[in-house]
Amino acid sequence: MPSLSERLRFSTARLLGINAPEVAHNDQPGQPLGKTAGLRLAKLIAGKAVQLRLDRDKMDAYGRTLAQVYLPDGTWVNELLVREGMAQVYTFAPNFRWTASLVQAEKLARSKELGIWHDERFRVLAAQAVSNRHVGQFRVIEGRVGRTGSWKFRLGRLHVSVPRKYRQWFGKMPKLTSGRSVIVHGTVRTSGQGTLFLALHSPYDLELTAQR
Repeated sequence: MPSLSERLRFSTARLLGINAPEVAHNDQPGQPLGKTAGLRLAKLIAGKAVQLRLDRDKMDAYGRTLAQVYLPDGTWVNELLVREGMAQVYTFAPNFRWTASLVQAEKLARSKELGIWHDERFRVLAAQAVSNRHVGQFRVIEGRVGRTGSWKFRLGRLHVSVPRKYRQWFGKMPKLTSGRSVIVHGTVRTSGQGTLFLALHSPYDLELTAQR
């Protein structure tokens, strides 16, 4: 399996494909379980020579190495944090090599309401409940498809779309019919006209859930 192992100070690396709750910084309050997730990561890697495995894009805009982190015993740190509910999946196109496995780990943690998924700030949000108070938050939102169009659809009050620059990763948009139950992942935004919207950045940001 292609991999690149390097010994780097961990502070220069960004755990690829996941996002953990924030700790307090720059006068911003911390998010629920932010300290807990940080302590869990520190306990896993402290004093260990970790292995970094890289995807297509090796660095982010801040000069940090984007990596899947493995311990000497083979433990996959990124997946473990997601599986324990200490982080959620956050995709970085075009780095999708490990995303499918991370998505499955998140679904398991969500189903058991582990870690962040037991807290109101992170748990799956019903589309009908999305409001201006969620603007700026990265959320997992579930609802039934309303009106549809080319590369866009309605989900409750939320306008969901795939911006042109991200469509290359989808190939084609899944055919969605009115009433279809879906889950979307992304940051809630508001337009100048006050419309609530969410942009899908990768095919992994859209889940087709089981019909009931």
